[in-house]
Amino acid sequence: MLRTASLLRRTRAPFAFRPTRFMASVPASTSENVAFPGAISGSVFTEKMTFLSDYPTIATYRVMDSEGAVLVPGSEPQISKDESLKMYKTMVSLNQMDLILYDAQRQGRISFYMTHHGEEATLLGTAAALKNDDVFFGQYREAGFMMYRGFSIQQCMHQCYGNENDLGKGRQMPIHYGSKEFNIQTISSPLGPQIPQAAGAAYALKRSGKDACVICFFGDGAASEGDFHAGLNIAATTESPVIFFCRNNGYAISTPSHEQYRGDGIASRGHGYGMHTIRVDGNDVLAVYNATQEARRIAVEEHKPVLIEALTYRVGHHSTSDDSSAYRPKAEVSDWMKKDSPINRFRKYLETKGWWSEEEEQALRKACRTEILSAFSAAEKVKKPAVSNLFTDVYDEMPWNLVEQKEKLDKLMKKYPSHFDLAAHAAEKDRVKPEFKLKRKDPMNRILATAAKGASHRHRFSPAALRPNSFVQSRRHFAERVSFPGATGGSVFTEKMTFLSDYPTIPTYRVLDLDGKVIVPDQDPKLDKDECLKIYRTMISLNQMDMIMYEAQRQGRISFYMTNYGEEGTHLGTAAALTNDDVIFGQYREAGALIYRGFSIQQCMHQCYSNEKDLGKGRQMPVHYGSKELNIQTISSPLGTQIPQAAGAAYALKREGKDACVVCFFGEGAASEGDFHAALNIAATTEAPVVFFCRNNGYAISTPAREQYRGDGIASRGHGYGMHTIRVDGNDILAVYNVVKEARRIAIEEHKPVLIEALTYRQAIPFHVGHHSTSDDSSAYRPKKEVSDWMKQDAPINRFRKYIQDQQWWSDEQEQALKKQVRAEVLECFAEAEKLKKPAVSNLFTDVYDELPWNLVEQKEKLEALMKKYPSHYDASSHAKE
Repeated sequence: MLRTASLLRRTRAPFAFRPTRFMASVPASTSENVAFPGAISGSVFTEKMTFLSDYPTIATYRVMDSEGAVLVPGSEPQISKDESLKMYKTMVSLNQMDLILYDAQRQGRISFYMTHHGEEATLLGTAAALKNDDVFFGQYREAGFMMYRGFSIQQCMHQCYGNENDLGKGRQMPIHYGSKEFNIQTISSPLGPQIPQAAGAAYALKRSGKDACVICFFGDGAASEGDFHAGLNIAATTESPVIFFCRNNGYAISTPSHEQYRGDGIASRGHGYGMHTIRVDGNDVLAVYNATQEARRIAVEEHKPVLIEALTYRVGHHSTSDDSSAYRPKAEVSDWMKKDSPINRFRKYLETKGWWSEEEEQALRKACRTEILSAFSAAEKVKKPAVSNLFTDVYDEMPWNLVEQKEKLDKLMKKYPSHFDLAAHAAEKDRVKPEFKLKRKDPMNRILATAAKGASHRHRFSPAALRPNSFVQSRRHFAERVSFPGATGGSVFTEKMTFLSDYPTIPTYRVLDLDGKVIVPDQDPKLDKDECLKIYRTMISLNQMDMIMYEAQRQGRISFYMTNYGEEGTHLGTAAALTNDDVIFGQYREAGALIYRGFSIQQCMHQCYSNEKDLGKGRQMPVHYGSKELNIQTISSPLGTQIPQAAGAAYALKREGKDACVVCFFGEGAASEGDFHAALNIAATTEAPVVFFCRNNGYAISTPAREQYRGDGIASRGHGYGMHTIRVDGNDILAVYNVVKEARRIAIEEHKPVLIEALTYRQAIPFHVGHHSTSDDSSAYRPKKEVSDWMKQDAPINRFRKYIQDQQWWSDEQEQALKKQVRAEVLECFAEAEKLKKPAVSNLFTDVYDELPWNLVEQKEKLEALMKKYPSHYDASSHAKE
């Protein structure tokens, strides 16, 4: 049971992740630990097939209610009056700057702007909780963080104008701030790249032994990018001190949350990375402060990354390029402004403490506006940076190509002065050194002091008077639903700050034990004799083909090969559970699924030899099979690209109303690619009928699982997508069959994608170690004893053979006869494929365009001319004629 049960309470049911869902009615064998190398979290076996789907809803931590009253006395952070007022003044300054610069953009005085209105608490709560040595990576709505650290309003204005005092030398869009002095990395426009960059910077801090962390801001939209997945996975495996801070304002520009993701928001994804995680009320600056302060402690002292999801609301448009009235009702925006503004909430808190008054408020706003307008006017008068800045700050010595470009530009500028307005730019000799350090004084203090002096008294309110029984009140508030648009999972508020970290371990479903015995009779799928023998013969055929083709590659007769030995249970169990209308996307170790469907050994040989009968016409590496007839997409070499392709194909099936699904195979290494994250998110939001099947053999080529990911393997990531998920013993073909059959039903009938993680092991073919491919030597990273132990202990072929022998369907005599027969067939096919010529050279230009475009016509003509001119260099005799 999780220690965080109080935080994970549901509104309609008690704490989920119920052990009874997958452990209660299981035989004693459940206590047996799973030995597959991919099971790094200590999974145990279960004979009960249960797809996880009823995930807990993560509560939203807060300190204050919307009226600024502290709900549980003593839960507020111990922030001094001066510090609190600094935070509040910065929030108001930011708000006033937003109003002025937004209008400036509308007047054409700057090119672009993004306001922060409604999200100020996320910035000031984090900035106040961190130290100046902590490194900041922003997205583009975090100017308040920088201002708190000392980045002046004048510097903000210089940057928005891109003038010669801009620290970025005019190379960035407005509001893309940065400051080396304040440890603030310059913001970049593409969505999400700062997330893996932050992970790398945090690892550098760890390596240098600094007592500091990195904080990385991003929005809920950026959390759908592959960079999010890659960044969190890298940080988790390297145990880097980084806080990933997601500002979930409910809209990725114009896309509402319910169209962005499924499941319980961004915080639920922390489970998949074994990451400390919390959801916080992003309009409550005190809650943000507490959560960030504790997150920093965890990151720096415990060497663990942290994920914070702050629910908030963007009151203004996404940017000056956006009109949010096209996708948000005006009433929604006005309601949020009335009921819950982070500035108003914090102001009420300060008033309750007796630290703020109406007179001070008016004086502050007047002082802010005066300072901002003065800075605005000053920035507008400064020239643009010298043109030579286009070529500086990358190389110590400018390379020849940039020298050439600079000379060409100089000539053009001299030749066509009317086309280049040099008067707007600083002259090279008059360049002003950018203001790298500005000592900022608070211009409001004098005015505020005067206003306070004239006040007869301060308004003081007692928290007790507002909350006669704060503790009882806080308990009642626990059932209050969170209304932020990003809270799609039905979160409720909690006043208890708890970081989720102790997640349950997902068990591994099986039907057969290592001796091929059915453990629980009602889990036997009762496949008939013919079906079982077809599966087993395919396994033997595949095994024999692997042995022969592996040797052929070693003899130089084919260029490349990958064996399937040890993983046959994953693709044969799957193939048997599907219909031929179901579409398969493979990675490169699923030849058994093709052979089961009718792809002959001879066709495999033609493909491996890339001869004229190869369906791919020699354009692919060996073992990259495909068959349009059998609904099996051609395999491609780049890692993970088939995963989003499968999501798209499944959505197409759904649109066509076909009674079919897509099954997508990939390894646990591919599950670290950004494509994995993007694809599962797309499939979940479109409710596409796709089964994502991860073959976790414990090694991504040579990288063991413990260095690939943290948390509870690949299956634990299903939580973050609200996806039906199960872990299965991939060496148990009957368990795989059961799981895939039920997954297919869920995908088609319930219109839900499914994630399956099959634990298996990449074993050796006889006399060989079982390398990743013929380009690999796995003895460099896997002890030979480990491989031999697995062959003795558990091979899917041996386990299934014992099962069919117990059914009296197989004998030793049949085994020997089958192997002899299959070997002869494979060698015959091998010899046939070796005799055939390569495809005609013209196939280089076919099958993409109905009519060849001019550039390919030219290339084809040039190639033909070269082949005629240099026949000794181009052996056309080895290719079929046109």
